[in-house]
Amino acid sequence: MLISIQGKNMWKYVKKYKNRNKKKKMKMPNTMYNSIKESLNTTHHAFIKEAGMGVEFECETFATRSVFRMFPRGTYRWTLNDGPLTMEPERMVFRMGDLVIQGLRTTDTGLYSCRLHYTEREIITVAVFSLYVKGEYDPIEVNEGRSIRLECNAYLLGILYPAAAKEWYHNGDKTALQDIPARNKHRDVIEDASPKREGNWTCVVYNPYTKKSWTTAFYYVKILPPLTVFELILEYVRNNVKNSILIMVGFFSVVMVISSIFIDMVDKKKKQQDKIASKIQYKLLEDSGCGFYDNEDNLCYTDKDGKVVVCEKPEDENEKGATSLADKVKNAGKAALEKTKNLIEGSEAGSNTSKNLKEGSEAGSNSKSSTGDDENKNAADVSTTQTLDSFSYEDDTICSYTGDDTVSFHDDSLSESSCEESFCERRPLLSLPKYHVTFR
Repeated sequence: MLISIQGKNMWKYVKKYKNRNKKKKMKMPNTMYNSIKESLNTTHHAFIKEAGMGVEFECETFATRSVFRMFPRGTYRWTLNDGPLTMEPERMVFRMGDLVIQGLRTTDTGLYSCRLHYTEREIITVAVFSLYVKGEYDPIEVNEGRSIRLECNAYLLGILYPAAAKEWYHNGDKTALQDIPARNKHRDVIEDASPKREGNWTCVVYNPYTKKSWTTAFYYVKILPPLTVFELILEYVRNNVKNSILIMVGFFSVVMVISSIFIDMVDKKKKQQDKIASKIQYKLLEDSGCGFYDNEDNLCYTDKDGKVVVCEKPEDENEKGATSLADKVKNAGKAALEKTKNLIEGSEAGSNTSKNLKEGSEAGSNSKSSTGDDENKNAADVSTTQTLDSFSYEDDTICSYTGDDTVSFHDDSLSESSCEESFCERRPLLSLPKYHVTFR
């Protein structure tokens, strides 16, 4: 217990030693404080000056002199509209606590206050001055339909005079913006700006108890045409950068998803239409169009201009195995040869054909010799025991096969209705064929 008491006493001595150089805070006596308040209530400083003139604000009074006697290190500091006053040495001068301004400008309009800093952290307002400079003010431009926001600079008056209220005048007429507490620090708002709101706006602070008023602000409002949609978007982007970025990212994501869905639907629809069109074109052109084989052994039909219309796999197994034009023509020739042999081998069709040939030869020119008649008769009455001497295959429409790996073109086949000559190089005989057979 004894050690504990000695420790506490020692701590007191340490604190006393640390604070030995610190001075006790001196509070302003109530009588002096009341004297300053009385000076504020009895004095009234409201100036209206023309631009270019000068003005002097006197801060020193009997009350301030008594304060300096008690706090000799005190200093005066000036404020404008609740902010520090920016000194302009070429036209502003401090003189024994007073402020002198020469060459007044419209930007000098506002509420000035003289504050006494009697200690490092203790401040008291000892005088207030309102100044309204008459002149040409820069306009405040507001677009039609937007809000007009005006600052009265009356907060300090509301602190010093709690009953003080703000009143706004438009071109000299009192408006509905009245009886607003001066302590309200927010800007005053006129909604839905219209051309009739254009003009001069003046804020006056009125104290109903002392019957005093101060003109603390003046504005010239100019109403502009309403903003376009594009201007509204730009304004929103400037004021909401982060939200604008998020909105743009979301918008482009939605557009990409919708675009991909739409493109997929269009592709499916196009494939269906192409499939239907191919079927229709094939049915219309397979009997009358020209054809050829492509590199993948597909049988392709063309229109009259030589444009490919439809392609399909060949049905003939022999044609499927052909890899060159010569092979394809050979296969076609072999198939034609088989058909010719079948006709020759005693069929009725062959017999009828020989008879027709015989009758046609007899109806011809009488100048033909009997030898020619015998030859036609022998050709018509050929039997299955005769040997095939040669075979040729001809297509009147495009081209014909005449020998091993050779293709010849017929002038009569290159008519306007047939395909162009440049397309004949890869076209196996699709039109009406003719077979030329000779026997020993």
